[in-house]
Amino acid sequence: GVLNWRDLEQGLGWGNFVVIASTLSLAHALVVSGAAGWFSSSLVGWIGGLSDNPTLFLLALCCCAALVRAMLPNIAGYLALVIPVAMAAGEAVGLNPLVCGMAIVVIGDTPVYYPAGSTSGVFIFERAAVKASEVIRFGLIMTVVALGVVFLTLPYWNLVGEPLVR
Repeated sequence: GVLNWRDLEQGLGWGNFVVIASTLSLAHALVVSGAAGWFSSSLVGWIGGLSDNPTLFLLALCCCAALVRAMLPNIAGYLALVIPVAMAAGEAVGLNPLVCGMAIVVIGDTPVYYPAGSTSGVFIFERAAVKASEVIRFGLIMTVVALGVVFLTLPYWNLVGEPLVR
């Protein structure tokens, strides 16, 4: 065959798989234990003062989500944790939870901050001469791009029947 098991074992960073699996387990535990609900109510308390301006509230929610994404290298773990929190926080202040959830998906799925942040990134980082600092820098640039995309698509979501404010 093209690839035998021994080559796969030697050329693959198994530590990355452990990181990905542990992140998924952590996200599940946070949701099941109620910690995600507590985090949502804390988040509303922290940025709830912006609820008079829905766009600023969404911006703050997206920035908080970007910080969480920077701490959770696995996208599935991030989505499992942050989507329920963002939707509950948005609904608590009168925003459309679907729009809040979609914004969180765009913010979290666009950037990769760590070489182990995506499956493709793991393989590229191990094989290519890409520095971790380059990955982080590009991730920060893509976060700004993702924020722009979220706010440029708000009028579209409104046109398709999903306004930011319910």
